Amino acid sequence: MQYNLQIHFQHYKIRPIEAKDSAEYYRFIENNRKHIEFYFPRTSEAVADLESAKAHVASRTRMAIQKEFFTYVIEDTLLQNIIGAIFLMRIDWAVPKGEIGFFLDHNYHRKGIMSESISLFCKSCIHEWGFNRIFMRISPENKASIRVAEKNNFILEGLLRNDFKTGDGKLIDLMYYSMIS
Repeated sequence: MQYNLQIHFQHYKIRPIEAKDSAEYYRFIENNRKHIEFYFPRTSEAVADLESAKAHVASRTRMAIQKEFFTYVIEDTLLQNIIGAIFLMRIDWAVPKGEIGFFLDHNYHRKGIMSESISLFCKSCIHEWGFNRIFMRISPENKASIRVAEKNNFILEGLLRNDFKTGDGKLIDLMYYSMIS
């Protein structure tokens, strides 16, 4: 199993987050904080400044070594900056299955980058890591993420009411989408 997965397409690269990314990751989070703090409140809180970004990246690196949680960045190879993140979490190696979460810099929205990234990432989870099931939990209001799921042939399994607490403390429903290998 290759955890050091690197995927290239167009002029983008998906790769594991590394210690050297801390400052750039902080910049990326800071530039997109309003959106990130709503749907990814723990990440927003954990990356409050440069020092906490370093600690957060180190923690995520340790979690990847332990095969518990994987953080990948999407890098624009022309500009050499981080434009997105993909998380593989809630992993159950016995099935094997996991949840993916993602966000993209607002300047890169509506260009198909995340749809392509998720397509390639899911193929790697299935073919290289042997995942049988990949799922997403998406707010019904998050139309862009719903489009990403549907473009990648994820099937809506259902709606769980009051399943997630947002960054502002509100409980919201989540739609569960899955892909089976």
